Amino acid sequence: MTARDTQRSDIYLPIGDVARRAGVSVDTIREWDRNGYLTSIRTAGGHRRFLLSSVETYLAALAEGGDAA
Repeated sequence: MTARDTQRSDIYLPIGDVARRAGVSVDTIREWDRNGYLTSIRTAGGHRRFLLSSVETYLAALAEGGDAA
């Protein structure tokens, strides 16, 4: 793992950013989180944050014909 990979693996995105990257609504991202397709952490204020590397991996799998549902 390179230093760049390590830095990227530490980046967490808010739900709106994930929705924009995926081209779906924030409600869809919440559903994916509830169903275990994406995993979030919660801030002290209860907001979801998603690990960038996990989001990229999931979106790449979808692009290759994976099923989100």
